Amino acid sequence: MVWSLELRGYSLYCDREKGEDMSTFIYRELAWAWIIIVGGLMIIPGEIIVCIACGPVLTKIIGLISIAIGIAGFVIGRNQASVGR
Repeated sequence: MVWSLELRGYSLYCDREKGEDMSTFIYRELAWAWIIIVGGLMIIPGEIIVCIACGPVLTKIIGLISIAIGIAGFVIGRNQASVGR
């Protein structure tokens, strides 16, 4: 059984036959969003999140890597969800 949720043209699908439930699926999407948000807080001026051991330059690089990983994970998850339908 496949569940679907439509929000402003954005579709969330989870497949119960694969052992997924809607809450697990939504938590996974929120986890990727959280990684992107933390990466954004690391690169904005004002140094909201700074690695004391790394310094400000390396913190910004880690922030950019975090954003890239978050976006890649989100996109890969969406592609897997569309293939699984």
